[in-house]
Parts: sequence; C-alpha cells; structure tokens
Amino acid sequence: MRTALIATVAAVAAAVVVTPSAQAAEFTLIAEHSLPGHTRFAGKTVGGITGIDAGADGQFRLITKDRVFTARVSDCVTVTGVKELRQADGTKFPRSAPQGVRADNGLLWTDGAVVRESTANGAFTQQFPASLAGATLTGLATTPEGTVLTATEAPAAADGTATRLTLHDRATGELLVQFGYVADAPVAEILHVADSRFLVLEGKKLFEIDFATGATNIAGVDALAGQDYQPVAKTQVLDLTALGKKVDDVQGVSWGAPLADGARTLVFVTDNGLSLFKRTQFLVVRAAV
Repeated sequence: MRTALIATVAAVAAAVVVTPSAQAAEFTLIAEHSLPGHTRFAGKTVGGITGIDAGADGQFRLITKDRVFTARVSDCVTVTGVKELRQADGTKFPRSAPQGVRADNGLLWTDGAVVRESTANGAFTQQFPASLAGATLTGLATTPEGTVLTATEAPAAADGTATRLTLHDRATGELLVQFGYVADAPVAEILHVADSRFLVLEGKKLFEIDFATGATNIAGVDALAGQDYQPVAKTQVLDLTALGKKVDDVQGVSWGAPLADGARTLVFVTDNGLSLFKRTQFLVVRAAV
C-alpha cells in the first residue's frame, strides 16, 4: 500500500490545469461553536489554537504553544484535558511555535522547520527535519500508508511564487518526493482525503489537490524561481466566508464524526491570538469529498 502511494504521488503528467471551481453545494454549515478568550482549563488559557485533529477516542486535540488540549465538540465545546509537550530530557520546548497536529498513534506536530512526534501524554518520541532550512511548516497530514505530507507557509525567496509540499517516510523522516504549490494566501493546513488526494487550507478557502493528476518532483532543486516545472493542480471546493458566518483567523481543520447518512464532516478552528477579547471559533461543515 505504501509503495503504491509513493509511486502514485511521484507520477508526472504531461500537463496540468489549475481549475478553481464554484463552491460545491454539498458543503454546508452544520454548527458553529466558540470559546471565549478568557476560557481556562487546569490553570491554562485555552486559546491561540494553531492545529486541530480528532483522536481515536472521538475527542479533538487542540495544539497551542507548548501544550495540547483535548476537547469534545458536539452541542458545544467542552475542554476535557491538557498535556504539555516535552523534549527528550523532559523539559519544555523553548520558544515552541507549533502550526499543525495529527493525533494518530500519538501526536505528530510541526515546529518551525521540523516535524516532531510525541506520545499521547506529550513525551518526546522522535523528530526529523523537513529538509527546508529556515522554512516554517504550517501544514501537516498523515496517511494510512505511513507517510507524512508537510507544507511550507509561504514561498522561500529562491522559489518565486511556489510553496513546497514534501512527502516523508514517517518512520525514518526520509524525503520521498516534493512538489511546488502556488498558493493564493498563506497555507494554514493540509488534510489527507484518500489515496493521493489532499485538502489544502489557504486562509478562508479550501482547495483539493491530487498528486495523481501530475506534478514535477522538485526534490533536490534548490531554487524554483526561473525553473521549468509543473506545480500541483488545485481546485477550490469551499469558501468559508460563503457559509453565512463571520470567520476569523482559520488555522486548523480536521475530519469530524460522520453524519447519519454517511456524509463526512470537517471541523475548522480559529486562532484568537490568545486575546481575552476574541473567541476561538469551531465550524462544523458537511463535506462533499
């Protein structure tokens, strides 16, 4: 399975067309919840959330600074726990700035230019560099095949208009393939859909990409500006501003519980910047993917 996925995403097509589309009618808002900026749990302020993911227990992991909160999202948002993220020696990470989290087999999260893995309790397991010195990783997706996809927040100076999507082997951190991606706004998060399909969150818009449609493997290319290469194609599937609610700084997206008719749901979360005067929003959306 893992070999098949790598072969798929490494395929290069003759031509790709970027095709933004109208928002799919099946993407509809189911619920909106929020936590006030002064919300606290176990003496810690619940805010500044930069990543969200559902765990196997049905609770969501919310990452902020050097800790991860657990919460239930149903008729309201209920914070249920908090764990601090620790280095290998048990101390806190200095100046930690996580930008994404995935909660399968522990916690996988980004911090600057590295990907770190911890146990569910926050104890350090491993880390690997994203092979992009000085880059800030804001997107993180995992696949059942044991791979990890990361995204840079914005293009490096030498890459012109392209950010980079990098597929790693989760066990070793080895870089497998890398693609250019032209974003209209800073990339906030990425999420695996199925096979070689992923969702990319740019600001308040959501796009779908599929590596099987073709893109140039740019692994080993130090600078993309002026190079002849094919970036990953993208299709817009959702504009959050069209849901009828005022949406703040959206930073995270996770799969939610399926609906009674089997449809999938997405849960978006906003970053209130740890302001006492701004709420943290949670949007539950019926997904057409």
